[in-house]
Amino acid sequence: MTFRRSNKNNTQRGFTIIEVLVTITIIGILASMTIVVLNSAKGKARDARRKHDLNEIATALVLYHSKHGTWIENTSECGGSGAGSSGNGSGWFNVGHSQDSGYPKSIAQCLIDDGDMSTEVIDPTGGRITSGAANWQANNEYVYMKYNQDKSCSTDNLMHVYLFARLESQVSGDNTAINQLSNSPSPCNDLTSVDTNYGMNYYLQVQ
Repeated sequence: MTFRRSNKNNTQRGFTIIEVLVTITIIGILASMTIVVLNSAKGKARDARRKHDLNEIATALVLYHSKHGTWIENTSECGGSGAGSSGNGSGWFNVGHSQDSGYPKSIAQCLIDDGDMSTEVIDPTGGRITSGAANWQANNEYVYMKYNQDKSCSTDNLMHVYLFARLESQVSGDNTAINQLSNSPSPCNDLTSVDTNYGMNYYLQVQ
């Protein structure tokens, strides 16, 4: 006797349009979540680099100070015309005369020429301001800054030197209270503008 196999329960069923759309939606959500996590991880890595860079710059400044007794605050330094904004050693760290005529030389280049840094230390995004606050706001750039606080603003009669960076995400313990660095009259209140005007949200005190 011969038996025939029934195909009743062997019929293959295809996906419906709704099932396909749901699957595509789920894959899209998972992909978006992965991209967000990766971008967050990359941002944290750049922030860690920024903190390391400020420490490297601080070391170079201390070395410069040990040789010259100054913090690049005089216009007679760095080849005779100073460095930074108006040659006073403050302002954008990586901006030189070719980017802004108000900068005779970049602070970074001054430290390189003096042998205190071997290569230029610059934000991991390569950000380099070309003309003040308006340019930073337009391009949403990440850059470094240095400010010398006049000794008349301190109780110890010493010039205080600060380095600033813009982090992509702040964590507990970061030095972020820039608006509390100075509450005194000018020129002491100059420091408070680096967060409101230039987007800085992290600082390191060198001196």
